[in-house]
Amino acid sequence: MQRFTGHVGTVEVGIVEYDGSNRLWTWWSPLAEAAWGHGQDAEGAQRGFEAWLRGWLENFRPFFEHA
Repeated sequence: MQRFTGHVGTVEVGIVEYDGSNRLWTWWSPLAEAAWGHGQDAEGAQRGFEAWLRGWLENFRPFFEHA
């Protein structure tokens, strides 16, 4: 099974892996239960994950601006 993991420092933020039963690339994140999606190829799944991650991190902007 092909699998790629994304890290920020030592924290695992995302996984992209091939789902052979559906013939799609699936992305998901251990940061949120509802964070998952599919792509036709690994690059598409990675782009989907990156778009989700940018939006998710935006929720924390006020915290970091006032820290």
